[in-house]
Amino acid sequence: MPKFSIRGRTYSICVQDVENMVAKLQPQSLSKLTHVVKIHGKFFPIKQLVAAVTGLSVYEFSLLDAYKILDQLGYFIQYLQ
Repeated sequence: MPKFSIRGRTYSICVQDVENMVAKLQPQSLSKLTHVVKIHGKFFPIKQLVAAVTGLSVYEFSLLDAYKILDQLGYFIQYLQ
């Protein structure tokens, strides 16, 4: 299982963790410019996904942290304007 470090803490996150969390989530509003991942036909902000999987607040890690994690897991990250 891939391991990722955020603010000195290590998290083991795999694709299945993200997929399981998506089944429980509704995508946040996309009213502003944002980076998203499309899963099961829905666009999720990448910070929302990483926050849900790690239990962290979206304010506790950067967009770059979220981008790296989801990119390494094989997700295609899009920038919506």
